[in-house]
Amino acid sequence: MNSFLGLIKKEMIVSKNWILTWLITLTLILTSFLILALRNDTHAGIIYYIILIAFFGMHFFFIPLSMYSFLHVEGKTMLWLYNPNSSNKLLLAKLLVSTIYLVISIVVIGIFTLISLAMFGKPNLETSFSPSLVFYGIAYFFISSLSVAILVTFLWTVYHSLSKFPRLKRVRWLAVILVFIGLNLIDYFLFEHTQLIKNHFFNITFEMNSQIYFEIEGEKFNVDSIPFHVGTELYHLIKTVLLYIISCVLLDKKVEV
Repeated sequence: MNSFLGLIKKEMIVSKNWILTWLITLTLILTSFLILALRNDTHAGIIYYIILIAFFGMHFFFIPLSMYSFLHVEGKTMLWLYNPNSSNKLLLAKLLVSTIYLVISIVVIGIFTLISLAMFGKPNLETSFSPSLVFYGIAYFFISSLSVAILVTFLWTVYHSLSKFPRLKRVRWLAVILVFIGLNLIDYFLFEHTQLIKNHFFNITFEMNSQIYFEIEGEKFNVDSIPFHVGTELYHLIKTVLLYIISCVLLDKKVEV
């Protein structure tokens, strides 16, 4: 446990300039949009709320980009080659720090949301969400982002592991692209071409009670339920776990960077 906490502390120290730069940039951007919204009397509030939602949505890529940044630093410094901890601990520490930074960044957006509510009041729309949908949406957002981050980690370890082979070293990017295409072809074969997952693998689907309701300036949007296919989600979970395990194996080989 102490070694794992040490890894987390190391990641925070190494990445502190990166996260501070991002938080300052995010604050300046949202402040600039807020000033522009205050100068615009027509629909100023709703425009700023849309901007906040857009920035929140872009945070789907926060953990993947953070992981790539952390791994890139490791690749340049080669600190991992001399680290006695397992690759599992190394990657988990990076994922955890990325998640912590994600929460901090979203808190900044939350602060600006409260400021906008104080200045513009509630937006002119009616909404209704079931608590289960909010929980599911947050969980799905985080897990999907984490899955993409693990895919990025897998492709990164494949790229650097190929440096051990002189004939492939110059075409490593092409090999990574082919691996990425191969993974997508497998998904296409299982889901679209044969629909094997949907029709034969854990063919269990249930409707999740969502109770979504929007009304914006007379325009109504209503969804009573969202289909949830167990086989599809289980497949993506197994795929993500396998990619993570393979990444750990490649990392344990102390690949040359």
